[in-house]
Amino acid sequence: MAVLRDAFLLVTFWVVMFIGFFSLALPVRRATVRLYREDPLGILQRRYAAGVITTEEYEQRKARIERDCVIPGSGHSANAPRSRCTRVTDS
Repeated sequence: MAVLRDAFLLVTFWVVMFIGFFSLALPVRRATVRLYREDPLGILQRRYAAGVITTEEYEQRKARIERDCVIPGSGHSANAPRSRCTRVTDS
């Protein structure tokens, strides 16, 4: 009976470890992916829709994003949906 009890405890331990690892690792992974996939204009629109910023702040920040960001590899502005923006500096 001791062998059966030890086997049960070992299996229980590994099941708990497996469930604990994935319950902690997966939510972090999803949040990280979302951060890298969302462009600055999308973040701004989401904050405006949630009421975090005023209309005046939204318009100012939107104009700045459109002025300072381009899609890498092209000269287009940040108006394209889901574009990745990088800061453009005067060299």
